[in-house]
Amino acid sequence: MTARQDDLTDELAREIRAAVAQATPPASRSPALPETKGFEEVRTPLARAEGHVTPTVPDAARFFGAKSAAVRLLRFLWRNQASFNALLLEAGNGVAGALEENRATIDREAQRLMEELSRLRSDFFQRESGQDARLAYLESLRMSSGDVGRGTGR
Repeated sequence: MTARQDDLTDELAREIRAAVAQATPPASRSPALPETKGFEEVRTPLARAEGHVTPTVPDAARFFGAKSAAVRLLRFLWRNQASFNALLLEAGNGVAGALEENRATIDREAQRLMEELSRLRSDFFQRESGQDARLAYLESLRMSSGDVGRGTGR
């Protein structure tokens, strides 16, 4: 190969590596659950929405009395929507509560499994050291016997 062909080969190899790196999905870290401090990111919007289930007029609003009377008179128009909103918020809070319970259960189970894994590792290393001692003993017996089997012609 000439120097020009070597340069082209190197350039082609770089392009292929770059294309493969770009096409390869990023390696996932681990199958562990994402870290969450809590469910504030779910609970906060739900709490904010609870304040808006039914339309109200702020106390400091201009023409408060007239606006409040109009809201009360027209409330029958959005009665079903208000019920739907309340039920939807109740369902959202129920889902958030179930997620919190599931997360706590998963955390407890993960802790139990980690303790079990630690116990199994300890047991394994104890057994391994016992096996190593037995092997060392058997090797020392073979060495001390002077390889008796060599002289038998077998």
